[in-house]
Amino acid sequence: RTQGVRGEKRITEHRIFGVKTGGPGMANVMSMTFLGTSSAQPTATRNHSSLALHIDGSIWLFDCGEATQHQILKSPTCRLAKIRKIFITHLHGDHVYGLPGVLCTLGGLTSRAESEIHIYGPSGLRLYVRAALSHTYATLGFKYSVHELHETLPPVQVQSELHIDELPGMDIMPSDQDYGGWMVCKSDHMTVRAASLTHRIPCVGYVVTEEDAPGRLMMERIQPILDINAASFLHLGIRNPKSLLAGFKAGNPIDLPDGSRLSPDMFIGPRRPGRKVTIMGDNSNGTKIVGLAMNSDVIVHEATNAYLQGDESTTYDATEALCISHGHSTPQMAGRFAKETGGKLLVLNHFSSRYKGDASPDSVSVMEQIRQLAVCSFGSDYVITASDFYSFDIPKKNV
Repeated sequence: RTQGVRGEKRITEHRIFGVKTGGPGMANVMSMTFLGTSSAQPTATRNHSSLALHIDGSIWLFDCGEATQHQILKSPTCRLAKIRKIFITHLHGDHVYGLPGVLCTLGGLTSRAESEIHIYGPSGLRLYVRAALSHTYATLGFKYSVHELHETLPPVQVQSELHIDELPGMDIMPSDQDYGGWMVCKSDHMTVRAASLTHRIPCVGYVVTEEDAPGRLMMERIQPILDINAASFLHLGIRNPKSLLAGFKAGNPIDLPDGSRLSPDMFIGPRRPGRKVTIMGDNSNGTKIVGLAMNSDVIVHEATNAYLQGDESTTYDATEALCISHGHSTPQMAGRFAKETGGKLLVLNHFSSRYKGDASPDSVSVMEQIRQLAVCSFGSDYVITASDFYSFDIPKKNV
């Protein structure tokens, strides 16, 4: 359990995962890097909101506050050229002001021309990106599209012309199959869903779910059977019986020359459960995303303000009430959400500028107090207070 330090890749042991974790270089793991962990006001040690989810060598960026591209350049685990998708939780400036700059810088990378960037977020995001690029006469040299999440069908209205590098995006409507939320996208064995959160403006949280992996083919059991029938297979024109195993692993039985049939269920172990990551936007209530977020391996939740020791001028109830009135959460509220959804690891972010997040003893003490507040309501010690450049892996689950 550690906090990241500017420019330094940290390796930490998460007991919840039972393995040592580091940056995205480890094979076959998803990784997460926090690029900005401040709330409305950036500080010398915390940038505006952004985090990178590393998946199969690509980066999916969640929120893109001002100076996010600078944070990526400083990060030892991120590269701009790896960005493939960008997900925006809401249109407050501390979550989107860095987006046009990131897109323009991506346009200067020669490797970008063949790749389209897909951007997802609430209604209004499409026109924001279009206006920012058009009014600054920016050309990207690659194609992008903005897909908006709508509660109802958008009204028919005259829209501005597409930017020269813009492809038409989708207007995504809620789905009853997704607890009233949105099926955002599906690719590379990953599915992204979203649901509304209570905030001062339209805001969503995203749930990234990995498909379950096929179980292990038990060669020690099936190989002797193939060997015994090798001569009969050869008589049928099958020189290499192992060539049948690809279809076998996909669920197709193998018919043996003697007329008997091998069922995959007898030789393939249980499926490996996929990983689930929930990334919450700003909120004072996450009720609508509970169904989607159940049993997440990682929950990223804001904890903007906290009632700490020495705060003699207020009370916890007053702190929570003020936080809710601004559309935000306390550490206790984040912990309660993680407990309600059965989360395994809770990572807190989006801290008030009061909480510096540096390595000084006072700052470390304050962040530990904040962590303990979430621990008490979560009922679990698996809580991390993120700081800028903090990075960890999310290993595959055991069967």
